Amino acid sequence: MRHFHGTLPVCLVLLAVTLTAGPAQEKAKEKDQDPAEAESHVHYPFITDAENRLIQDYYRVGSGHMPKKGDVPPALARQLHRAGIIPAGMDKKLDRLPEDLDRKLVPVPTGYLRRVCGMTILLILEKTSLVVDTIAIVRQ
Repeated sequence: MRHFHGTLPVCLVLLAVTLTAGPAQEKAKEKDQDPAEAESHVHYPFITDAENRLIQDYYRVGSGHMPKKGDVPPALARQLHRAGIIPAGMDKKLDRLPEDLDRKLVPVPTGYLRRVCGMTILLILEKTSLVVDTIAIVRQ
């Protein structure tokens, strides 16, 4: 009787694990098929090292291509970092990359923009104004 009494809790635990594993596995399969779940794992594009070198070379001192040094509005300056959100209306104040530089770079996916703000290059998700990546132009 003692032997049975000692194994009863173990049997109950094993039974509970077996019964809960089935629904948990089914939920995991449903998550794999759920579009909202898949969207949460989206990888954003970024500015590659090769693109960074091309940009730095384009804007190097003596190239004649230095960006405008205009004052960056304080509200915008605070947002010039990864995961920053460009304030509404400020995105219109950002300059496009020069066309000859933009042609040298890998095209950005649909819905993304490259912009210049002072001495910073931004990669922005157009729909949400999310700053996905930035690089600072270094004076060489």
